[in-house]
Amino acid sequence: MRPGLFSLLLIFSSVIFSVFPETWDTAIALENSGDISGARALYINWLEENPGDSGYADVLIHAASLYDSPLDAIGLMEVYSSKVPLKDSYGIFARMAALESSLGLPREAAGHFEKASRIGGHAGDQWLLEALALRFGMGEYPEVRSGGLRLSEMTDNPFIMDESLALAALSLALEGKAEEALVELDLHIKGFSPVRSPLVWLAMRDIAAAAGDSERVRQSINALQEGFPSSAVYYLATARVMEWISPAAYIFRFDSNSGDFVQAGAFRGRESAASLRIRLENDGFIAWIEQSGDIWKVLVNDPDGDVVSRLAAGGYDSLF
Repeated sequence: MRPGLFSLLLIFSSVIFSVFPETWDTAIALENSGDISGARALYINWLEENPGDSGYADVLIHAASLYDSPLDAIGLMEVYSSKVPLKDSYGIFARMAALESSLGLPREAAGHFEKASRIGGHAGDQWLLEALALRFGMGEYPEVRSGGLRLSEMTDNPFIMDESLALAALSLALEGKAEEALVELDLHIKGFSPVRSPLVWLAMRDIAAAAGDSERVRQSINALQEGFPSSAVYYLATARVMEWISPAAYIFRFDSNSGDFVQAGAFRGRESAASLRIRLENDGFIAWIEQSGDIWKVLVNDPDGDVVSRLAAGGYDSLF
């Protein structure tokens, strides 16, 4: 199979060997010979003939991973998701959501993360948090406020508790109640110490900055420096990031006057821009995409003014 096709799709499970060994052997032979479309056709034919099979989700994920276009992969999973056994279908919806999020399709991604969360699975609370973060990025503050409070009360994961409460507080602040939001964060920090997620402090920093509360801004920055000194959140908090957007979407808006970014690419298609952004993120850069008319730009954070040389050292010199 072609390596690195989609980092968000899992490698084909060994379960498949027991599902249909003869078709597997033929499909693998086709893949090894480079006939990807032929192999994919075999998997899709099997999907048509075996709805509800215990290995259905594995076959569907692998068939989707053989598409060059993530939109085609999403489309295939959408068509056949209803034929996956219910107990296994949450993984399909979560993968669809992850791909949609990477393409900058937050509404579709949020809906599929919510479907995955409702069905269950070990990561159900995390998927619900992802959905809330995406909806926050779309400005659906009342829904995020109520959903974040519910999740913070029902989850037994301290990281998710912290982050869902942070989203709820941010949503409250954006509805014009910054002081109430700060009090809410103070109570949470005192009641559930130690804070496990740095996003609590990032939320406090952003709310306090908007409210002109310099003391709390300093408190949150100091807490990040002391408790999470090497985290991306501390880096973002000190890089003049203007808006707290879903980490799943990787779309941040910077102060346009800061000059702390470099354009790494510009494309007429969202998919090409998203592909470069994923490559950059996988190599450790903080990158995001922005639309400008018909052009999709890929930008890279550059607080120290040295990102061009670091990109060149990472093999991206052709971009410049």
